Amino acid sequence: MPSCTAYGCTNRDERGQRREKGLTFHRFPNCDKERLRRWVVNIRRVNWTPTARSHLCSAHFTEDCFDRTGQTVRLRPSATPTIFAFPEHLQKSAPTARKPPMTRQPTEDKGKIPPPSCSHPDSPVQPNTKHSGSHQEHTYATIESPRKLKRKLDATVEQLQKCRKKLKIEQQKSRRLKHHQASLPHAWKQRNVLNDY
Repeated sequence: MPSCTAYGCTNRDERGQRREKGLTFHRFPNCDKERLRRWVVNIRRVNWTPTARSHLCSAHFTEDCFDRTGQTVRLRPSATPTIFAFPEHLQKSAPTARKPPMTRQPTEDKGKIPPPSCSHPDSPVQPNTKHSGSHQEHTYATIESPRKLKRKLDATVEQLQKCRKKLKIEQQKSRRLKHHQASLPHAWKQRNVLNDY
């Protein structure tokens, strides 16, 4: 005598209940993995897998899930249980309606301060100062193709690497000169001491 496996459902496959409530009991679709996964997710039981004897009663399905054309009431191949009486902490909250996006009013360019340029004047990559139409409002907008932008990015990265190499060489030179300068007075003292003998 199967009983319903849904949370809080006490329906059993007894003749009296079936006649009074018009219930039917249905096995889990073990042959269809995706459909079985949807059923298990909708039941919301933690670490639970259905067995061959697990059933759900017809009270957990909407009317369009049933095929009542023959003598036996069957579930349609796409039927998924969606009607459950979960406690409040297990119920999904209804999605709140999102506010529509705010419309931006066009602003006049009078009194606007141009954005600071962060590129070096000798750099081959210059910021795109020609904007048209709706691009004037946003300084980050561009009308160039992604390939062109990628080439500019590669050139900038290459230039940055060259500058880092130059900086490293200059730092090494500076360290050598400081070391040499620090050792000079000591060497002069030694020469003077040797000359005295």
